[in-house]
Amino acid sequence: MKIKNIIFAVIIISLLSGCNMELAKDCEKWLDFDDSIIPANIDSFDKISNWVWDNFKYKKIGNDFSLPEKTLHRGYGDCTDFAILIIALVWKRCHIKCRLAHGLVDGNGHVEAIYNNRRAKDFEGKFDIYNYIEFDDIKYELYNYTIIK
Repeated sequence: MKIKNIIFAVIIISLLSGCNMELAKDCEKWLDFDDSIIPANIDSFDKISNWVWDNFKYKKIGNDFSLPEKTLHRGYGDCTDFAILIIALVWKRCHIKCRLAHGLVDGNGHVEAIYNNRRAKDFEGKFDIYNYIEFDDIKYELYNYTIIK
């Protein structure tokens, strides 16, 4: 009987925290993916950002996000997917820690990769940032699904 209660409690806590157990396991390896399909000369924050935005189709997926490997191989995503992919690629290729910023552009929710207070791409509209997530905290934010809350 005690084991049933413990299992039930773990399930409830997971649901309440917004944590998907399968996704949580994947979040542990969010930086562990094959990026060999990207040309070797794409090796700086600006080059990586431009390559992602120029080679992937923007498609609003909803209030979900994808880990870098999925976005890379599927070829489309939204601003959250692109920001997470850019941050992961910049770390893998340059060993530079970027930040994830989220806020509003023209009243719409938006997420971007930020490095040295530079945006990943020159978008039109003022980006009113209301929160930064530091590189070392991104895995935990992915795990808890809080990037999109």
